Amino acid sequence: MNTAGGLMGLAELLGDTADPDLAKEFILDIQSSAKLLVEQIREQRDLILAENNELKFSTKPLQSLVRYIISSSRTFCQPRSFPAPPDSN
Repeated sequence: MNTAGGLMGLAELLGDTADPDLAKEFILDIQSSAKLLVEQIREQRDLILAENNELKFSTKPLQSLVRYIISSSRTFCQPRSFPAPPDSN
């Protein structure tokens, strides 16, 4: 509700301003707030689905990440030889 209230406030300010530069700023803020509001609504929908055991998800992105980490760790964990330090005598 906070985001929706902020969005309404920005829209009111936009309607009250005659300064074109300030209006552009308000428009950008409204767009940003609207995107945030949509994201919050989606998150709330997902939460409700999860609470009802109806949330569907894919493990494919996670599987790809795990494969990448494993293949990268093999590269970094290879045995390496280092030259012996010079004699200090």
